[in-house]
Amino acid sequence: MVPYLGDYAEDATVYVPFNTFDSNDPSASSTITDLANTDIHVHKDGGATQLTTTGATVSVDFDTITGNHLVTIDTSASAEYTTGSDYQVRMEGTTVDGATINAWIGQFSIQNRYSAGALRPTTAGRTLDVTATGAAGVDWGNVENAGTTVDLSATSINLCDTVTTLTGHTAQTGDSFARLGAPAGASIAADIATVDSAVDALPGKFAIADQVLDELLSEHTTAGSLGKALADIEVDTTEIGAAGAGLSAIPWNAAWDVEVQSEVSDAMVAGGLDHLVSAAVTGTDIADNSIVARLVSSSVTADWDSYDNTTDSLQAARDHVGDGSNLTEAGGTGDQLTALATATNLATVDTVVDGIASAVGTPSDFGSGTSTIAANLQDIADNGTAVFDRSTDSLQAIRDHVGDGSNLTEAGGTGDQLTALATAASVSALNDISAADVWAAATRTLTAGTNLNDISVADVLTTQMTESYNADGVAPTLAQALHLIIAYLTERSVTGTTVTAKRLDGATTAATFTLDDGTTPTSVTRAT
Repeated sequence: MVPYLGDYAEDATVYVPFNTFDSNDPSASSTITDLANTDIHVHKDGGATQLTTTGATVSVDFDTITGNHLVTIDTSASAEYTTGSDYQVRMEGTTVDGATINAWIGQFSIQNRYSAGALRPTTAGRTLDVTATGAAGVDWGNVENAGTTVDLSATSINLCDTVTTLTGHTAQTGDSFARLGAPAGASIAADIATVDSAVDALPGKFAIADQVLDELLSEHTTAGSLGKALADIEVDTTEIGAAGAGLSAIPWNAAWDVEVQSEVSDAMVAGGLDHLVSAAVTGTDIADNSIVARLVSSSVTADWDSYDNTTDSLQAARDHVGDGSNLTEAGGTGDQLTALATATNLATVDTVVDGIASAVGTPSDFGSGTSTIAANLQDIADNGTAVFDRSTDSLQAIRDHVGDGSNLTEAGGTGDQLTALATAASVSALNDISAADVWAAATRTLTAGTNLNDISVADVLTTQMTESYNADGVAPTLAQALHLIIAYLTERSVTGTTVTAKRLDGATTAATFTLDDGTTPTSVTRAT
């Protein structure tokens, strides 16, 4: 169906919008190609003759929207557009979705839809003035039956430049106009004479005014008189001082309370401070990364929306902790923290430490021949007869003595140069030494000594260990095992199913472990 665009005034501009669609999908818009101004044809009253297309312009994909087009026709551009006719608009020879299209796109009329007897302006394109109650406005230059008598008794005419004929009224000329006001005079001249007399009396009255103004205010003391009022104002002005200098100690007026409170309240609302106590808070009330947002949010960009008062408030945190039974294990969200050090755990550690002390031995074990570390170290340190002397027998003393090799002596020598070092033949003989031979020799060495008196249990247990951690899957040294235990028990954090143990500095990662469940874990495995 070709749309009817309306009835237009002569020489008006007509807008013809239309759309084009994909031939395979009527719901999908498609652009149009090869559409030019000359492809728009207008016919008058159904006639086959085409009107000139002067004044017709085409906008393809109007406002850059695919498939929406607009044809604009300026009917003032051609005299062929006249009133009292209908006009049909079509496009010819354009391409849409690869197909050639000829189509009617709209129709309109020019002043051809007026009902019989309907009001319309005398000049085309004009509008008719209608009052709020539906009456037509009056153009005095275009009144039908202007000679008809009209009763204007209820009408006030504010200004009339020229009155040609007055019926039933005497024209007023010269000095016979109605007086300005009763009962001053019978005419304008009489009224002017009265005004003149009043003006003549003004100088005397001005003199009286001068005398009043020149009177000292201090002479006026009668309460309620103008002079007294002015004198009181002058006293107040003097007290105020220049630029309000005397206003520094104005006593507070309780009547100001309501106004001040209102202004303060408005300022607090404008700044959002009312949300601290008396107004509810929504996400947009508190700006991201503001101080308040940073206090409640751990996000990179602090956001109030991430704060949940049912779990994150101070009261919620206190209620959750309670008597401590709700503290969770690493990664847990409900299990009670039963894996912290208890008396049983500490007893186990004490047993391990006692075992270490037993293996290390006591100062009395040195040279005793017992199978403790202390006793074996003593056996290594001396030859069974001489007491260990650190100044000559320690590793450092031996290194200092060896030096560049010039002090090495042969077996039993006392200064001879060690010229009989291992030869190729003696080194080759080492190939015949078995592991059993080495262990037997070591055992004989460990049991042969008698003294290591300078090393005590205190030396072993109170000397700080060098911090070190074994790699995952690699057997640890004693120091590495102890450090890992300390890290797991004293410096760890839980995120989901990942437990991170920290080094002694509390920041650097020592090792990580994986829980089998983030809520109710039953096992843990070292990850790194």
